[in-house]
Amino acid sequence: PDNKLSVPSGVTRAVRVSQFIALILAPFTQDDFISSLDMFTVRYDKSIVKEFPAASHPKWFLANTLRGLQGCLYLGVCFCLIVQASDTLTVFLNFAALNFVGELDDVALILARKGYLGHKLEIEGKKLGDVKTLERQAVSIGPKCKVPARLLRSMVL
Repeated sequence: PDNKLSVPSGVTRAVRVSQFIALILAPFTQDDFISSLDMFTVRYDKSIVKEFPAASHPKWFLANTLRGLQGCLYLGVCFCLIVQASDTLTVFLNFAALNFVGELDDVALILARKGYLGHKLEIEGKKLGDVKTLERQAVSIGPKCKVPARLLRSMVL
């Protein structure tokens, strides 16, 4: 039989349990995919142009699409590395390493807001921190059918 993912056979129960736990936790530690979904349920707001003159709907769409794609790729790579692990330590080291890499953009934003990356980036980072998004209550899936946005987000997970 083909084993395209190179899943090891004959691993201990502890390894399978650790893989299961890591696979359950992975979507909850990945905020880029969830944030992307949230932004698409809220939609583009033209008032953002007042604070960020270069902002446009195509740029917003591209940024959120790429953010969602990054989240999907993270989950795919995480799945592959977790199921390929042959011992418990490898499962959790892979999981920790991916979470570290996934948080680097957030760390860069924090450093920018604190001024460690220059004055201009400090100003821009603080502007980003002040941007508020509305939480959409429902998503239309037909002419007369609306689904609560929170239910839709939880179904995707």
